[in-house]
Amino acid sequence: MIRILEKSLAQILPQFYPFAGRYIKKNHFVDCSDQGAEYVVVQVVDCELNEIIGSGVKPVALNDLLSMEVGAADEITDPILSIQITKFKCGGLAIAENYDFGTIRTTKDTSTVTTRILFDRKAIATLRDKVSHLYKNSDRPPSRVLMVSSFLAEALLRADHAKHGQTRPCLIMQEVNIQERTVPALSKYSCGNLVLLTTVSCSADESKSMDFERFVPLLGNDVKKAVLDCAKVLSNGEDGHRILIDSVVGAIEKLN
Repeated sequence: MIRILEKSLAQILPQFYPFAGRYIKKNHFVDCSDQGAEYVVVQVVDCELNEIIGSGVKPVALNDLLSMEVGAADEITDPILSIQITKFKCGGLAIAENYDFGTIRTTKDTSTVTTRILFDRKAIATLRDKVSHLYKNSDRPPSRVLMVSSFLAEALLRADHAKHGQTRPCLIMQEVNIQERTVPALSKYSCGNLVLLTTVSCSADESKSMDFERFVPLLGNDVKKAVLDCAKVLSNGEDGHRILIDSVVGAIEKLN
């Protein structure tokens, strides 16, 4: 399996040659002089794969699957693409990639908290049952992502109310995959994460009445609109700029 991955990487990397270059921070460009990507194979002898992906694992522990520190691309010797394959004694494999193009800070507040929450099939089915009456005339049930996003939105809103003693305005941002949704369609094998950022905002008064059942159609309709916008991204420069750039700038302005 590992030999197949190595051969595949060797064949595909020349087609995406910037990933074999180095980021020049001073000039803000990638030096495509074929320095190569980093490829590391690690053998773990005292840990099973299920110990890494289990519910009790702290998110920061997953960084051990990376060959480099997150965001390490400022030095001229740092590779842009870094791949680590971790082999476990049970026979399982973990493949981790870093695509590092420097760090962009959009807010002054750099305090962040990472939490890993797992939703199994039964939990998502339970959430779908709660809003089944909203989709009686639909041919397909709401997506799993929509279920989880709506549930977390309500939970965060309640936590914020408990912390501050009052309901405050909220801003929810969602990422929508652009690949294969543009006209003409971009290949699903296009390099990079091509996403459209959408935002849903609620005033303090509106937030008071928001719950899981109200978030589902609100966030769902926002995604549907974004999917329709994807078809216009390549139609002309003005539409593309409005859909891709203005939406991000607007979200940042609301955060600040």
